Amino acid sequence: MVGPARPWMTIGRSLTKWRPFREAEQSHGAGLVLILLALFTGLVAITRFLIEDNDGFSVFWPANAVMLVALLILPEARALAVIGACGAINLCINYDAGWTNGEAIQACLLNVVQVAIAAPLTRRFCGARTDLARLPRFVAFSIIAVASSAIEGGLGVLGDRFIMGDPDPLLRDWMQWTACDALGLIIATPGVMYLVRNARGDDDPRRSLSMFLALLCLAVTIASFIWGRSPLLLFSYPLLTLVAFRARPVWTSVTVFAVAVCAAAFTRREWGPIALFSGDDVHMHQFAVQAYLVSLVLTVLPANVSVDENRRYLRRMLFVQERLRHASSHDDLTSALNRRTFEPAVEARMRLSATGALLIVDLDHFKQINDTFGHSMGDEVLRVFTQRLIRMLRDVDGLVARYGGDEFVAFTSGVRSAPELEALCSRICHELALPYDMPVVGGAVTASIGAALSGPGAQNFKDLIRRADLALYKTKAAGRNGYTLLA
Repeated sequence: MVGPARPWMTIGRSLTKWRPFREAEQSHGAGLVLILLALFTGLVAITRFLIEDNDGFSVFWPANAVMLVALLILPEARALAVIGACGAINLCINYDAGWTNGEAIQACLLNVVQVAIAAPLTRRFCGARTDLARLPRFVAFSIIAVASSAIEGGLGVLGDRFIMGDPDPLLRDWMQWTACDALGLIIATPGVMYLVRNARGDDDPRRSLSMFLALLCLAVTIASFIWGRSPLLLFSYPLLTLVAFRARPVWTSVTVFAVAVCAAAFTRREWGPIALFSGDDVHMHQFAVQAYLVSLVLTVLPANVSVDENRRYLRRMLFVQERLRHASSHDDLTSALNRRTFEPAVEARMRLSATGALLIVDLDHFKQINDTFGHSMGDEVLRVFTQRLIRMLRDVDGLVARYGGDEFVAFTSGVRSAPELEALCSRICHELALPYDMPVVGGAVTASIGAALSGPGAQNFKDLIRRADLALYKTKAAGRNGYTLLA
């Protein structure tokens, strides 16, 4: 007798599936490695030259998002190549900034530690494709970013204190370190993920509006820091809220990133309301800017993700509604109209138009096709046959419905005389008898047609289809593969 599974057994089975790497998104080629390296270099340069102060402190560190994305979407070998190359780039820039060997190497190793912790947790709790444009997954990722940054920051401040002899307060440095790297991942990862998955561009209809709102918000932010004693900074929140409700998550992330860079860069140079508020203490500047960024992240990004998720649900509901509407009015196999939809539509057309034509089209010896080649091949013949019939009737504003297994009914108000109807029937017979792109069937498919022309009198649908059915009977009696008209 097998007892119930123990909780630790379930956890143990889950842990065995937690691999640092997984099957990658195979559509990404080797060129993505160069894109990731270029993004990493650019983010490091922005941080070093615009955000970092003279003591080497940064308000937020977005470059680790590139390494995290590499671990999430690339195959193992390419991901390791990106991590190694990013570490080398970071090390060179650290040396160029005048850091000692210990500081430069420690910073690079701890960056790798952070993404090594965050990557498997993100894959486990944020979906197979790490779609951060959904509120529960974005919240989970934010928690993962804070947790991994807290572990990294704890290791970093302990190394600074006991290996390098840094006398700064442990708690203050740990809080700044944690906030710096957590904000970097939360702000930059969605944007980097989107950029590498859409390197060839997309056709976002909201792109122009999103760009305009982002530039306007950035302009207001820059103005608010240039004129630091003005209340302009307060106006950036309504603009960011507007971005959150009108733009896609990637544009919101880009906007928040640009605002964050501006806030950190201006505050570093003692410009703007944050510098005025926090005085001359560098660490107070850091905490004040980080608090400002946390307020942006907590108010703007979740709102934008929630709005985009609601849009996704709405699109999905509309799609399902359209599929249900189509399924209720069309035949599942051939996509022709069904009888319940076809007859009212024809009656409505007959009330509007004095003339028209109704055709009954029947495949010749279709049972032999099913018996000889199988029902799956018979279904394929029906699909191709129907598409040909629909295409030809579309030219004369016609409707096509499937009435039975191999029987189709069509109505057109674009045919007004017997010669026109005869020409249409002749073309239909010719087109339907053309060889099929199925070697086992070839050109062995023909059709019999019975057609009736409606007149300006009080003729109804039932009378018209009865006359077309009589014409079809005469066609079959004459040997099939042809047509009969009843004016």
